[in-house]
Amino acid sequence: MILRRRSPITSKNYFDMTPQTLQKWHRDKIGNLGRVVTGKTPPTAHKEFYVGEFPFITPSDISTFDVRYISDTERTISSFWASKNKKYILPRDAITYVCIGSTVGKIGLTEKESITNQQINALVANPLKLVPQYGYYLLRNITPEIQQIASARGAGKGIMNKSQFEDFDVIVPSVDDQQSIADILSRYDDLIENNTLRIQILEQIAQAIYTEWFIHFRFPGHEKIKMIDSDTDFGKIPQGWTVKKLGEQIDISRGKNITKKTIEKGNVPVVAGGLEPAYYHSTANTEAPVVTVSASGANAGFVNLYMENVWASDCSYIDKGVTPFVLYYFLLLKSRQIEVTGLQRGSAQPHVYPKDLSELLVVDVPDHLLESFEDIVGTIFSFVGNLKKQNKALRDSRDLLLPKLVTGEIETKKS
Repeated sequence: MILRRRSPITSKNYFDMTPQTLQKWHRDKIGNLGRVVTGKTPPTAHKEFYVGEFPFITPSDISTFDVRYISDTERTISSFWASKNKKYILPRDAITYVCIGSTVGKIGLTEKESITNQQINALVANPLKLVPQYGYYLLRNITPEIQQIASARGAGKGIMNKSQFEDFDVIVPSVDDQQSIADILSRYDDLIENNTLRIQILEQIAQAIYTEWFIHFRFPGHEKIKMIDSDTDFGKIPQGWTVKKLGEQIDISRGKNITKKTIEKGNVPVVAGGLEPAYYHSTANTEAPVVTVSASGANAGFVNLYMENVWASDCSYIDKGVTPFVLYYFLLLKSRQIEVTGLQRGSAQPHVYPKDLSELLVVDVPDHLLESFEDIVGTIFSFVGNLKKQNKALRDSRDLLLPKLVTGEIETKKS
């Protein structure tokens, strides 16, 4: 595949294009590229509707741009309800796009026949006009514009209804060029998704070792140690070990809030209340590796690990300045994610702060065993860190290339 640079094709210069170029690129509306389906939520009073073979896709089921296909959903829909509401059934490769709420612009592709809720408009591509994978990248590229329009219409939260979504004007190339562009961008995403799967497997291995050593207490040499009753929910623990509050073992730090208005743009992730970095800053206030626990919002209590220095903002954190056993504490908190999330307090704006985490009861493990454990999982997480760096480089390259390809600034030619 040969890439050639030219001026990007925009709405402004569309009418100045040559007849030869016009044969390949044309203006159209999203609704003309396929069938738009706004989802529907079955009556929640009928629990039997939510047990079945059809994935029920909601905004929370749609991942980041690093995962194109939606494979897992929190709920499913029964074939009985689906058979009575066939117009809501989406085929594989339907483009799901969140058009209502705080996450307008989240996008994914259906992996198999699925149903969405009403926050999502799905585009079922007409194969004579649109390659689904290209449509995915096209919509991704125009998302900032859609978000701006939806925000202006939303009165507090973003909204773009079905007719507005269908009427949205786009410029698309020929189907052949669409396929070429999708193939190029998909190569990046294939590598990213493969790395992401490897990361998940490595983290599962590390979590399994933690479980074996510190939940089942089958650590090296455990056969020689007597188990005694701890008089706590931990049951029997090795003799000589004790149960303490987490705050008695380490001092959990609280992040320093920083806003989008006060950041200096850079490559350092700013960790706040969300699942992903809020934005990027020029400096860090932590030392990698860093365990972060989101402090407020819907995701308060979410435990994450960064193998790079970050700016800890609206979160609690544990880093090398706090303890040499950062990876151990990450796996400890991650193994108790449900319990940590349960520490949320406050109805309108849930919070989980260091003092809440400090009250967690934990088994006090001897330092020599933690040192051995840290050495083993350290190798695993070092590999994880390298894979994440690879993904960042791939992501940056893809995101740089995407707008140039879908606007025609870079032309694809088959070699």
